[in-house]
Amino acid sequence: MLRFCFEQDWSGLSAPDSIFERKTMITILLYTIGENVTREQIMSVFPRHKAWVDQFVDEQKIMGIGTFADPLKDGAMGLFPNMELAEEFVARDPFVKEGIVTKVKLKEWAGQFFTSIVR
Repeated sequence: MLRFCFEQDWSGLSAPDSIFERKTMITILLYTIGENVTREQIMSVFPRHKAWVDQFVDEQKIMGIGTFADPLKDGAMGLFPNMELAEEFVARDPFVKEGIVTKVKLKEWAGQFFTSIVR
């Protein structure tokens, strides 16, 4: 079980005038696997996909990536520092180019990461 532990004192803080004025956005990539795609098909393309992910990691262009508990049903997610890098990743990802992924959704997120996580 994952629990979040927030040690900051939030008392006395007020919301900004507009939460929609955030300048820094993280791009979330959501992949949906094709309805008739098998695990065997995924694994045949996986080495090329992993090489592409590793290149993005080496170049510090990606913040995180991974599948949900049941990738065939729930797909996968990636986190990118901006929309341009997410679009670049999708355009050349073998999973997309070879038909493993049939739906791509990119969303900008104005969230924050917290470092005080207790497992």
